[in-house]
Amino acid sequence: MQAPDRQPMPGEWGYRPENGSTVAVNPPSLTWIHQREAASYDVQWAIRRDLSDAVTVERHRWCVYTHHEPLKPGKYFWRYRMRTRNGAVSPWSQIREFTVTSRAVLFPQPTLIQLKERIGTTHPRLFVRAADLPALREWCQREGRRLLQNLQAQAERLLKDGPTPEPAVKASARDPQTRQYWWSNREQTVKACMEAELLAFLHLLTEDDRYAEPARRWVMHLAAWDPDGPTNFAVNCEAAKPMLHRLPRAYDWAYYALTEQGRERVRAVMLRRATDAWRSWEVQEGNGHLSRPYDSHGNRTWHKLAECAIAFLGEIPEAEMWLDYAVHKFFAAYPV
Repeated sequence: MQAPDRQPMPGEWGYRPENGSTVAVNPPSLTWIHQREAASYDVQWAIRRDLSDAVTVERHRWCVYTHHEPLKPGKYFWRYRMRTRNGAVSPWSQIREFTVTSRAVLFPQPTLIQLKERIGTTHPRLFVRAADLPALREWCQREGRRLLQNLQAQAERLLKDGPTPEPAVKASARDPQTRQYWWSNREQTVKACMEAELLAFLHLLTEDDRYAEPARRWVMHLAAWDPDGPTNFAVNCEAAKPMLHRLPRAYDWAYYALTEQGRERVRAVMLRRATDAWRSWEVQEGNGHLSRPYDSHGNRTWHKLAECAIAFLGEIPEAEMWLDYAVHKFFAAYPV
């Protein structure tokens, strides 16, 4: 096993906080370089230099850690080590230090348990919660009436025209023969997704059965698109990205208009699409992007995975991991 403390390569996030620095945020995010053989990490921090009073977190999945409570002002010492899948444990890294002052901004990271409690098990979850709906519906009948009417007019046009079809050409920016369709496929996908969002949101706002069947139809239309086709992540990530977060939005808002069979179909296709993104060079199963967070594509994918994770938390088992990654990314390596 390679020892900890490898020198950062160009593009890697490296070791943070900078050794000996005074941090601006409390608690600071502790970050180190991910090693491919590492299945998990142990991390310790303490007030004493010999770490005899250390707080220890064991078998942490990510190469970053942000505590869920602020630290008391003072000087701290920390280190990490790696664990492999076969049970081998590396030596501890060198000890690094940082200082927390009373002026640091308090910004603890919620635990996964806290996040799950806050998100809950009902729908909707994205941008609006069930408790918000009465006030939002009342607003739509008063100050927001004109905006609601505008949305309804757009919906009427959609009902006449029908859903935007799936792109027909499997186009890649790397293929001179199909490159001309690469960006238009994304635009076509965004349009189709926004149609489903509109109808689903209108059903949520109005509770009008007139929008229930169209919302269901548009959501299932998107769920029928081939994840190995023109919107495949590896073929055209730009066409795939809208499906990664906009279909979950429409699903969340139209949840009670869908049949359980329909929900299962959407979950199955979103598991496949999110897994494609998760394994891509943009995310590299989380730790890859956390170690190299400067990539612009990866910085446009993590929060889409987060939306997807929130929509399907408790319904797709992997959603918990996607959410945990996204929250660690937000606290430890964003913005870059």
